[in-house]
Amino acid sequence: MKNTSDECFTLAKIYFEHKGNLEVSSSFKTLDGYTYNRDGYKLGYELSKIRKKYEKDSLSQFDIERYSSIGMRWERTNKNDVWFSYFNLAKIYFENKGNLRIPSKFNTFDGITYDESGKKLGSWLSRQKVAYKEKTLSLDKIKLLESIGIEWELKKNNDFDTMYNALYNYYVIHKDLNIPDDYRVNGKKIKDYKIKFKNEFRGISKDKLSFDEITKLDNINFEWFSKLTNIKLMREEINEYNIKRKRIEILNRVLSSLSICDNSSVPNKDEINKILINKLDVK
Repeated sequence: MKNTSDECFTLAKIYFEHKGNLEVSSSFKTLDGYTYNRDGYKLGYELSKIRKKYEKDSLSQFDIERYSSIGMRWERTNKNDVWFSYFNLAKIYFENKGNLRIPSKFNTFDGITYDESGKKLGSWLSRQKVAYKEKTLSLDKIKLLESIGIEWELKKNNDFDTMYNALYNYYVIHKDLNIPDDYRVNGKKIKDYKIKFKNEFRGISKDKLSFDEITKLDNINFEWFSKLTNIKLMREEINEYNIKRKRIEILNRVLSSLSICDNSSVPNKDEINKILINKLDVK
């Protein structure tokens, strides 16, 4: 196809008739005017050039009138308006799917069905998560996204609910969580779940347990520390700061306890354990 002015208008008109607007991605190429084709006419690029000509007062009155007749937007888009146009699509997706687990390459015009030439909703949502992590997303936008179920951190395949339910079912049957090493559910050793939760609770894992998750595990008598030391953390909201502070506190108690030993003799393992049991039992 030749990139002629008439050809651009003809394809733009077809696009408008199918989509109801001329909000065409700059990378959009087409042969028929409304479906993407990598070998097609660079409609998005050509429409961008037309808008720039308009801004420089170099576009003919004829082109201004005919493009205006098919809904051409001449003014620059307000960034906030763009954000809300994507948010509204995300909201529609959430209302239909029940979540915001949108594939990164999901493009759409209606928020429900995939359209290769549509708005890059998946990519937009990924950018919101990056902005949140970098603390550049406004509080208002954070609240709006949370109101439609955004998950700031991607959950792993074996998420908390799956692991918790396996432990809960074991607890209901056996009345404890003394799980044998070879006990499996769906082929997975659920004793490994205990180790994972303990590491998250103690702050030695990149994942963190929420306060609600800790409470659920407490309700099935989950043991966060071995009975040998019986360390009980105070009832407070568990976050990364408190975890680190508590670990430092425990370390200082260990060092303080060992400092009472005679420097001329190194205490054996049993002696150290006895000291720790006496000193680290937090009431």
